[in-house]
Amino acid sequence: MKAYSIPKKVNSKVVRLVGGQVFLLSLLFIVTQEPFIPAFLLIDFATRALGLPRYSLLAYTGILLARLFKMKEKPIFFAPKRFAAGIGLFLSTSSLISVLLGAGELGVGIISLLGIFSFLE
Repeated sequence: MKAYSIPKKVNSKVVRLVGGQVFLLSLLFIVTQEPFIPAFLLIDFATRALGLPRYSLLAYTGILLARLFKMKEKPIFFAPKRFAAGIGLFLSTSSLISVLLGAGELGVGIISLLGIFSFLE
């Protein structure tokens, strides 16, 4: 048994629920400018970009919501979603660095871009 295996497919309903959570967290950051929000997003995007979606808190929450609302599973390929997670990782890291260096407006702008991308999901 492999200790590390990257999934070939994921549930598209869960992916959309994760996108909604990222959108809501982006809005929360725009309002509060709390640096723990991009830090949390950085960690979550890192787990998914590294091919470990089973360790992502947002993915786990999405799975629970999909089960709660009895959404039918619709498998899609994981590779494009992994690429998108890499972009999210870059944007959340950039936002966190901006906020920590005192450029809060730039951090908000970067997270706004992330929020737009997640809304389009």
